[in-house]
Amino acid sequence: MGAVAARLNKALSPFIAVEQPPSYDAYLEYTEALKTFGTNYEQSEQHLARALELDPTFLEAGTLLWALFSNVGRMDAADAVLKRLEEPATFSRATPRAQSYIRYARASTDGDLPQALAAARENFRISRSPGTLYTLGLIEDRLHHTRAAIDAWSQIRVSDLPAGSGAAAHWWLSYLASRHHELGEYAKALELAKLGQQNYPDTTAFYSAEVAALIALGRLGEIEDVLSRTEREAPLAEGLGPVLDVATDELHAHGHAQASIAMARRAAGWYKQRLDSGKPTPALLASYARLLLRAGECEEALRIRKELTRATPDNLGYRSSYAFALVTCGGSRAEALQIADALAKVERPFLRGAHQYHRARVLAVLGDREGAVRALEAAFAQGFGWSGPTMHRELAWESLRDYPPFMKLMEPKG
Repeated sequence: MGAVAARLNKALSPFIAVEQPPSYDAYLEYTEALKTFGTNYEQSEQHLARALELDPTFLEAGTLLWALFSNVGRMDAADAVLKRLEEPATFSRATPRAQSYIRYARASTDGDLPQALAAARENFRISRSPGTLYTLGLIEDRLHHTRAAIDAWSQIRVSDLPAGSGAAAHWWLSYLASRHHELGEYAKALELAKLGQQNYPDTTAFYSAEVAALIALGRLGEIEDVLSRTEREAPLAEGLGPVLDVATDELHAHGHAQASIAMARRAAGWYKQRLDSGKPTPALLASYARLLLRAGECEEALRIRKELTRATPDNLGYRSSYAFALVTCGGSRAEALQIADALAKVERPFLRGAHQYHRARVLAVLGDREGAVRALEAAFAQGFGWSGPTMHRELAWESLRDYPPFMKLMEPKG
């Protein structure tokens, strides 16, 4: 490998090693894509598409474009990118490390998480790097191997992925903090939240992690200071809202029901202000509706949920959230059950158990605990990735918290 390729290996995404450097102009487009990957996917996609136009053999741009499409749920597009990478002429010239990553991508796309884990482990054996550690931790986590995920991410150092290396550089540390929280290791989660604030100052994720840890530790009196520092030190586009959102959920999860309702009202007010002052995106509307429901404002929450479901009927999350709101607010249980039945019958490529997961949410709020757990088990068997923070905070699982089969499901598998 020449000196130019060696330098590019260090500068490019840590996920893939290259034998031949891309064209310089394509490389510049790739580095621009990294800057916004995770915060502005539309802009990243434009840069990656341009990089591949300039150099169709640029494997790193192809794999990052696959990751982008996967992250935003555009699985048809992700599959199309992956098929190009799997073409014999392209695949055969890739390094062994690149080939193992492409196999990981294929298994992940198809929902075969055990095979994705095997490929991630192979990727790590070939080359130990921040990227291979991140990928290994990610798939271990999706399989509910929480301790194994922590072990992988704990080997990454802040100096390996400094803030300047891209908008997604902090993800590993944010995940690490939340998984310690999942295991009840709140002091460690708090320590990592502080480390994140020091080294990745342009994100609110670590303020959310700090709030979550403080609530779990019973230090509620310190929350306001964190919220003030969030506004002062991390005034990003997402702002304070997501931190208020996490505070709402964690207060409820740790037994502070009235404080959670008060925080939900405050958070809903923040989202309402955003909606009134800018373009009301579906994501903002969904967050606002969720917090209204938390605050007991059923009429407006139901109206928004119904509108979102009508506008995007293919969005399974919106459908299950409407059914959840319907039952919570004393509406038609028969309509909610119809939604659950319809979710069970959804057929389309790359579902990977998502329809079963959202069906479980509806069944749980309807009180069908056995059916909800069966649906959850089916979802995870079909490739729906485990998310510890979501399972911890999800209000739909309230009826299941003391149900032994669900309690067993919540136990980490490794």
